[in-house]
Amino acid sequence: ETVNYCILNCLGDGPHGTHDECGGIDCALAMVAAVEFSPVSENVVSDEAYSKIATALAREGSIDEANALVRTMIVDKSLTP
Repeated sequence: ETVNYCILNCLGDGPHGTHDECGGIDCALAMVAAVEFSPVSENVVSDEAYSKIATALAREGSIDEANALVRTMIVDKSLTP
């Protein structure tokens, strides 16, 4: 799916999860929010995309936010990281 491809490829190993100084955690979270609030989509964000965002958050030191995202994946979305 295009959404997951975009989310996965905007995250990298740079500061704040950027990839070639573009994208990053904020960009990925904005894409997830747009998809989740879209009236036509339901659970189109993959577990791999959520996991990569959580990993990027943890790498940046945002452990509470990473844990909250993993909890959302498991409890609300019934996904397994």
